[in-house]
Amino acid sequence: MPDVIVENPTYLYWALENEVFVGNALQQAELVASRAGHILPPRSAGKGFYFQFDRKGLMRGISVGQKPRSNRGVTVVRRKHLNLGVVRQLEEKGDSTGVRLVRSFVIETYFNGSRNLNPRRAELFFETDENFSLTCKQGHLLPRSAG
Repeated sequence: MPDVIVENPTYLYWALENEVFVGNALQQAELVASRAGHILPPRSAGKGFYFQFDRKGLMRGISVGQKPRSNRGVTVVRRKHLNLGVVRQLEEKGDSTGVRLVRSFVIETYFNGSRNLNPRRAELFFETDENFSLTCKQGHLLPRSAG
């Protein structure tokens, strides 16, 4: 299940919303989705994630660490943790570019590129408590106006 959320996060959230999983698969999907809602920045990268949106509300970038320079017509939204659930928000708006940006960002930032991504590495990432804020109760989704 961890590799599913990394490779195709929209599917995992869709499947949970549509009650596709049962039994152990449901438990694992819920656990992975819960952790995926509170991914911490890499220790070496700084604090916070920055999502950049154009005037139409479409995602144009995501970064971690320092706030990106402001460009005309670009809104920047900061979040303490990365919630992979933002892909459902973006998908519902028809922002397929934003969905691809989030997926690519996660693979590059946490797995050093797709050539290093495999089911076992994804499992290890989701099994490592230090990658997540396990006590946080906030949602970390994007404001409706931006994303």
